Amino acid sequence: MKSKITTLKYYFVGLFAVLSLAVTVWQLMYEIPRKQCEDAGNWWSYKYRQCAQPMRIYDLTGRKPAAEKPAAETTASQ
Repeated sequence: MKSKITTLKYYFVGLFAVLSLAVTVWQLMYEIPRKQCEDAGNWWSYKYRQCAQPMRIYDLTGRKPAAEKPAAETTASQ
């Protein structure tokens, strides 16, 4: 009767190889690009695997950002 230990050994070595490959693919496709994107100050989307640059609201509206007035000054002028 053949020993089951050698068969189990090959199963576990194969499982280890598959899991190692899965972790490597995850790192290459998700984690390394995410880290590069966030280091550049951008936003990373896991859903689309895209790096997006945040857009300021005054770039959308075309208005210049106004200077901040203190709250006491705003209520006094009304």
